[in-house]
Amino acid sequence: MIDVRTVAEFKTGHINDALNIPLDSVGKQIHMIKKINKPVIAVCRSGNRSAGALNILKKAGFEAYNGGAWEILK
Repeated sequence: MIDVRTVAEFKTGHINDALNIPLDSVGKQIHMIKKINKPVIAVCRSGNRSAGALNILKKAGFEAYNGGAWEILK
């Protein structure tokens, strides 16, 4: 699970074991995300940023899903 909120937002609460990769860094971290070697679920506060991350991840060839708001999944 990748939480694409800002570092400050992530520090206020997050899903256990989620990686914090802010949306503006997702494209730069593709090499690190590939090491996960599993489908990726992107989450954020409302689902908008995770939708943006989903587009980036799918273009990079990942099996990826928009988990929407992280608080719903915790």
